[in-house]
Amino acid sequence: MLRVLCVDDEKLTLQYLVSLCRDIPEISEVHGLDRPDEVLSWLHDNPCDLVFLDISMPGTDGIRLSEKIRELQPKTDIVFVTGHPRYAVDSWTVHPSGYLLKPVSRDALQEEVDYVRSLRARRHIGVSGSGI
Repeated sequence: MLRVLCVDDEKLTLQYLVSLCRDIPEISEVHGLDRPDEVLSWLHDNPCDLVFLDISMPGTDGIRLSEKIRELQPKTDIVFVTGHPRYAVDSWTVHPSGYLLKPVSRDALQEEVDYVRSLRARRHIGVSGSGI
């Protein structure tokens, strides 16, 4: 089960993304923040497995914010969610777990959740030494 944080400065988009996440059975908790300046303080007190993160936001961009998230919670997976495909190349410099274009469909979101769960399972096998 995944604990998820959705971050988007557009309130309607954020509400939609949070709503989609609530319909995914593999997500046990979902929270949404529309102010990127609140993300790090929230994450300081709340463990999180996956962050769906907008890239283009006022005050900071999601790519820089993802670097800070990883410093605070290194095991947190990040999937960028954006309406701007031009950010795709830049986003890969921080090695995200995925990339979704808006508008996000439930099927696309489910695919990303499934992929992140498989990544986490492989990491767990590698850490426990029971892998190949």
